[in-house]
Amino acid sequence: MTYLEVGVFEGRALLWLLENILTHPTARATCIDLFPYNLEQRFRHNLDLSGYASKVTVMKAPPTLSSENCPWILLISSILIY
Repeated sequence: MTYLEVGVFEGRALLWLLENILTHPTARATCIDLFPYNLEQRFRHNLDLSGYASKVTVMKAPPTLSSENCPWILLISSILIY
């Protein structure tokens, strides 16, 4: 199972999912965030403490991607169940 989270803040929702839903050894998560106000350090600290850091890919969005210059973002996804 793979999971994408856009906007992770401190990572608490992600950590809950890793502990309760993404429990299979092959489960992975990808996170994308702007990390304003130095929140990246807090997020990474929480992730490191959890022991799940190896299951997570973190992508820092460029600062040019913000609600000031990009007020509309469209996310299109699909779920395939076999």
